[in-house]
Amino acid sequence: MNFNNELEHQKNLNYEGALQHYGEYRGFRELVNINELESKVVDCDYLCFAKAIIVEIEIPKTLSLIELSEINNKLSNTLNSEIELIYFSKVNKELKENEIILQVFASGV
Repeated sequence: MNFNNELEHQKNLNYEGALQHYGEYRGFRELVNINELESKVVDCDYLCFAKAIIVEIEIPKTLSLIELSEINNKLSNTLNSEIELIYFSKVNKELKENEIILQVFASGV
């Protein structure tokens, strides 16, 4: 197994272990306009029942750290404050300026 495949394998195992700790889990991966982020999270009614959520965000190369922080704050403010949140982000050079790929894993739903 090469180094990149090994990292991907370890990441998937860590997600699975963290999520199974709280029981049933669900998730999605979707291309979202940054302005629609809050409504997308609110529309997933099972997120409000989750005990833990792992959020992985792919961002365009033009997005600043301040804007990324604002996205994370929007997510935190939209969700229950007692939920354990874990964030990851990475740059996707193919995304347009106002696009992100939002991947959410929620457990304990």
